[in-house]
Amino acid sequence: MHNGEFVSDARLNQVDDWVHAAATIVLIGLVAGAACFIPWFHRAYKNLSTWHATRFGSGWAIGAWFVPFLNLVRPYQIAKELATLSGPKQTTATNALPLWWALVIIGAVGNRFIFSYNPDTVDKFITFDTISPIVDAIWIAAGACLIVVIRKVTKAQQDTWLGGV
Repeated sequence: MHNGEFVSDARLNQVDDWVHAAATIVLIGLVAGAACFIPWFHRAYKNLSTWHATRFGSGWAIGAWFVPFLNLVRPYQIAKELATLSGPKQTTATNALPLWWALVIIGAVGNRFIFSYNPDTVDKFITFDTISPIVDAIWIAAGACLIVVIRKVTKAQQDTWLGGV
C-alpha cells in the first residue's frame, strides 16, 4: 500500500528494473567518459604547461581525481586554469565550468545517497526510484557542460598551437 493505493509487487519490480537499467547505462557512460576524459585532461594540461607556468604538475590532472577530499577541489582548479590560459585570449569555456563542477559535486553526493540507501518500505522504495533518475539526469547535464568545456579548451589550444590561425 502506498497512500492508500495498492501497488503490486510486479509493478514495483518493473519500475525498479527500469531504474536499475537506467542507472547501469549512466554508470557505463560515466566509466567510458572518465576513460576518455582523464587522458584528454592530462594531455591538455601538459600542453598548457608548454605555453604557461602551471600551478600544478601535469600528473595532478590524473591523480587529483583519485585523492580523497583533494578530488573535491583540485580537478576544478586545473580545469579553470586550462579554460583561462589555453588560448591566445581567455576562452568562454570558463562560463560552463562552475555549472559543470557544481553538477559533478551534486551528482557525487546523489550517488553516495543512492548507494547507501536501503529501501525497506514501499514509500522508501518509491523515494529511491524517484531520486535515482534525478541523479542520473544531473550526471547527463554535467556531461553536456563538460562537452562544451572540452570543445572550447581544445579549440583554444589549437588556436594557440597554430598561432591563432
